[in-house]
Amino acid sequence: MQALHRRRSFLATDCVTPFVEPANIGRRAVIKACSILACLFLAAPALAQSDSPPVTPPVPEAAGGGLTLDQFIAKQSERLTAMDSDGDGRISKAEMSAAPARGGRDPSRLFDAMDVNHDGYLDKNEIRAALARRFQRMDANGDGILTPEERMAGRMGRGGGRERP
Repeated sequence: MQALHRRRSFLATDCVTPFVEPANIGRRAVIKACSILACLFLAAPALAQSDSPPVTPPVPEAAGGGLTLDQFIAKQSERLTAMDSDGDGRISKAEMSAAPARGGRDPSRLFDAMDVNHDGYLDKNEIRAALARRFQRMDANGDGILTPEERMAGRMGRGGGRERP
């Protein structure tokens, strides 16, 4: 009979009590410690989440102020995606036409040249492909680096002197 009275239920303190020395620490202190640890473990995933979008680090220029293909695409993509006024991840012809014109180019003609699947929108793949083609045209010596001079020639419409592929 007495053996049944000694039986007790399993408590969270049973996990911690064997590790707590000296034995004069009260049961309430152990329960508080377990509660604090449980809160920390449960809150950790929520604290690790971030509400802000990931920040893309700035792309350093190549030696001598030149740009590699990836650097050129990153820099120009940022400018083009800023035109996405409705935030759907695509650029419509209207969005491109509403943006300030650069270099006297007709935005409508530029859009038509970039929209290779003719769906009326520029997606990230179309933008990347168009920028890669532009990079190849501007890279006059074909070394894979756009120098400031090659970029200036490209802005002036001379295309860096290479034929279009």
